[in-house]
Amino acid sequence: MGFIRGALKVIIGILLFLSLLIGNVFLVLSFSLDYDNVQPALSSLVQEIVQNETEFLGDLDEEFVLMQFYCQNNTEFVLASEFGTFTFPCEIVNQGIESVVTYGVEEIVEKTYYDDYECGFWDCVGDSTDTFVLISAKAKNYWQSKFYLFLIISLILLGIMFFLVENKMNLLLIFGILLIITALPLTKLGSFASLFGDNEYGIASVFFSKAISVFWIMVLIGAILLILGIVLRIIFYEYHKKKFSKNEVKDIVRKEVAKSKKVVQRVVKNSGSKKK
Repeated sequence: MGFIRGALKVIIGILLFLSLLIGNVFLVLSFSLDYDNVQPALSSLVQEIVQNETEFLGDLDEEFVLMQFYCQNNTEFVLASEFGTFTFPCEIVNQGIESVVTYGVEEIVEKTYYDDYECGFWDCVGDSTDTFVLISAKAKNYWQSKFYLFLIISLILLGIMFFLVENKMNLLLIFGILLIITALPLTKLGSFASLFGDNEYGIASVFFSKAISVFWIMVLIGAILLILGIVLRIIFYEYHKKKFSKNEVKDIVRKEVAKSKKVVQRVVKNSGSKKK
């Protein structure tokens, strides 16, 4: 029975380690694909595309003259292009053509990131026309859902481990150590991403850009669990140190029984004396 319990602890421990490790990677992807983190690289890429696609504003100079003329008596200008329909506030138009381009790029980036891709995540990835889905809110939500899935799996495995470990006080220590160990590979994710190359916009590096942040989060949680586990072990040890041993309990019982007998004998003796 002891062998079976030991084997189960090893198996569950390995599964918990893998679950935490994979969950950490998914959390890194989710954090890294936050809009504020993606926006700079995506803006540079979109701006390059816009500059190479004259259809965005057609003949830019002529289109801008039309926008200026229209804005003399209106508050906004609506432009339809291959990138979608955009509404330019006339206050932006009045700031010059560079402001118009910058505003248009920001609109494209936001539309691209929050686009409601009408396909499953991996179906979109396989579709060459939807490559931007990799750095979209859809991707962020996908990796976030996978992190939650592995978080639930990790908690279930931790619950099983609770019943397998003889000393329950060790569970916090084990979990804290596992969190710290599984966080260590995150420090190398940036180097791993560089193996796949990167372009001038830094798109590839975006995916694991929050690896160090997640590393420190997991190390902090692991350290807290370790400290808590050590404190509980000290409290538990001090509590048990104050408890009496089996022989001490027997001696105390014998003494109390002896005292009780003496009290009974005195009572009986006093009762006999009063009757006389």
